[in-house]
Amino acid sequence: MANKGLFPNNPNDDENKPDQPSEKDEKALRPEDKKTKMLNSQDDEQSQNSSNTTILSGGGVDNDQSSLVLQQGSVPKSFRFLVREGNGVIEKSAQVSLVLGRKNSSLPVDVDLAPYQAIEMGISRQHVKIEPRKTHVVIKDLHSVNGTLLNRFKMKPGHYYDLSHRDELKLGRMHITVEFIYD
Repeated sequence: MANKGLFPNNPNDDENKPDQPSEKDEKALRPEDKKTKMLNSQDDEQSQNSSNTTILSGGGVDNDQSSLVLQQGSVPKSFRFLVREGNGVIEKSAQVSLVLGRKNSSLPVDVDLAPYQAIEMGISRQHVKIEPRKTHVVIKDLHSVNGTLLNRFKMKPGHYYDLSHRDELKLGRMHITVEFIYD
């Protein structure tokens, strides 16, 4: 087995796979990609309170009615999950933790993806958990068989990551966009 670092372009080296950024890659992430950076439990509990506001325009004729105001440092009222496969739309409260997966008699889920061919798409019975915190929302992979990508970055099972409005999830082979709803 070759030592890591001796052959920086070795395609068999786990550090060079695009779904698993190395520590060097993490430092080189653009600011908008840093939201996918893994949180450790101490950082999560001591997160900074931010009062920044981002306004997203909806592209309609009347921008006042089609603008969505997102306040960083606040938890949304609900989540909207847009399932690309099957054109599904699922809306759930964001005030409690949610488990996404396949409904099963022995393991509860809050967001059942079974109607969207979950078995064929590689969704575990309990695939990911989304948790609202005081100032933000986090997500963790629940040691799913086929893994989870957050904005094309492979999530490490059991570790928390920041989740933001319009983040793209790939659970197994299923693509889901998460929208934060504040009204």
